[in-house]
Amino acid sequence: MNLMMLSGPIIGAVIGYFTNSIAIKMMFRPLHPVKIGNFTLPFTPGIIPKGQGRLAKAIGKTVGEQLLTEDVLTKRLLSDAMKEKVVEETEQFLRKQQVNENSFNEILLSYAKQEKINEKKDQIVEVIMEKVVYYLKEVQLGDIVANEVLNAAKQYVQGTFLAMMINDDMLMPIARKIAERVDAYVDGDGICLIRGAINAEAEKLLNQQVSVYANQLVEEKESIENVVLAVYESFIREQMHRFLQQMDLCRLVEDKINEMDVAEVEELVLSIMKKELHSVINLGAVIGFVIGLVNMAF
Repeated sequence: MNLMMLSGPIIGAVIGYFTNSIAIKMMFRPLHPVKIGNFTLPFTPGIIPKGQGRLAKAIGKTVGEQLLTEDVLTKRLLSDAMKEKVVEETEQFLRKQQVNENSFNEILLSYAKQEKINEKKDQIVEVIMEKVVYYLKEVQLGDIVANEVLNAAKQYVQGTFLAMMINDDMLMPIARKIAERVDAYVDGDGICLIRGAINAEAEKLLNQQVSVYANQLVEEKESIENVVLAVYESFIREQMHRFLQQMDLCRLVEDKINEMDVAEVEELVLSIMKKELHSVINLGAVIGFVIGLVNMAF
């Protein structure tokens, strides 16, 4: 009699358990449509595979607009812990370079061919040279040299018989000639001289061991860390909005999920909700058992 009385709740529990289990399985399975000729069986594919696009869009929107927002990322990246991490990484980087016996050229060869390195070096040399030549012309180097030469000449003959014969009107044509010759030299041979000097320094820098400069930089470690931290904070505050717009987290997450195989999507969802889904199955058994008890009572 007791066994017969419990049969109703037990059967209800079994039905509830397997019903929920099958329902959850149908969320993911089958992974692909099942066709008989041109007819597609109902409920194929499963709910998740069939709605993968909508799921991807919903997750992408949630991540981009609610979880990883500009304010959240900015606050996190500018936290004291992150700033300390930036300073720590900068210090460690400088320390490592103190024992780096590679030259700058050898390091660059890890990222580009020698021809490309030489090409970029020549471009930099040209830019620096143009700036130097522009500055020399801007400050009117010819006039400066001419004035210095004439002042030196006046001081040299000061107090002598020649001082009575030499005046500014006599020296002015000489000054103009000197200025013209200096400016012409800068435009001609001076450019070659400047280019050669800058190129020599560039070659020296490329072939110098990193450790030579690193030792000097470590002495200014605190100043460098402050500069790096200031640049980091400036980038986060001023460029985060543009950076996130270009990266488009919503679309990035959506595209990534859409690119996943349906089996991978199933694994993703189960990794997040496996415990909860098992609870739903067990809840079905409990509800079925309770319904069985209620039916038995009436």
